[in-house]
Amino acid sequence: MLSIVTAEQVSKTFQVKVRDPGLRGALRALFRPRYRDVHAVRDVTF
Repeated sequence: MLSIVTAEQVSKTFQVKVRDPGLRGALRALFRPRYRDVHAVRDVTF
């Protein structure tokens, strides 16, 4: 059977804010946020 649609090496990454605990962490997140990458899908081919 012939494929009509193909996808190769599909990836999706989300950025999630990292917060430190307490008031200091809340202020830091407000003015200078830090992020970490979360990979939902990595190099999927179908």
